[in-house]
Amino acid sequence: VVGDEPFVLRHGQNFHPFVVRAAENIQQALVHAKLSGKMKVLVPCSADTFQNASTLPSKASFRSDVNKTMADLLSFLANSSSPFMVELDPFLSFQHNKNMSLDYYLFQLLSHPVKDGQNKYDNYVDASIDALVTSLTKAGFSDMDIIVGRAGWPTDGAVNATPAIAQSFMTGLVNHLAKKSGTPLRPKVPPIEMYLFSLLDEDQRSIASGGYERHHGIFTSDGQAKYYANIGQGPKSLK
Repeated sequence: VVGDEPFVLRHGQNFHPFVVRAAENIQQALVHAKLSGKMKVLVPCSADTFQNASTLPSKASFRSDVNKTMADLLSFLANSSSPFMVELDPFLSFQHNKNMSLDYYLFQLLSHPVKDGQNKYDNYVDASIDALVTSLTKAGFSDMDIIVGRAGWPTDGAVNATPAIAQSFMTGLVNHLAKKSGTPLRPKVPPIEMYLFSLLDEDQRSIASGGYERHHGIFTSDGQAKYYANIGQGPKSLK
């Protein structure tokens, strides 16, 4: 991966001139090392690169200030057969969208799912992925593969950042992925590759978005499990 959410809104355009060229340099190095068939170059993009205040996937598009750089990035990804990597931050989204219930973020059954034309959304993750699908389609890359580089919930550092709520989110996410179903806009696509965020707390992580950023771990920074989640070990406690 090249960069760490280089287009996040708070960075402005500080990194726009450098990201794609850096990715191209890494790609050229892989070609010269004859590794380009085994390794793909990705640029992790924050969800605010494309999401909008309406929360309707059909209304999403890439931010106007990132359009030119995004066009170059998408062309690079397509030419190298690389997927688009998005970093989801459901907790930050929940903080900003007070009109959405916590249940929407925890994969709980909703009495009133979000309606978007003929489609209905009962969780934040599917809606976010389809918002990206819409944005990619509007940019001319409707078939580009997607990888979710992070999805998790913090256990401390803010209101609603607790081990109990984090456990509900992680359980809901793992169960949702186990259904092996696509999203309303990509119903027949295999489940998207998704990375849980994160294994350990990071006590030196930037807290520009809030103190909760250091508490996303399933484990504390010294390896103590903070809650139970079935990430492949079944009913056994995490170690």
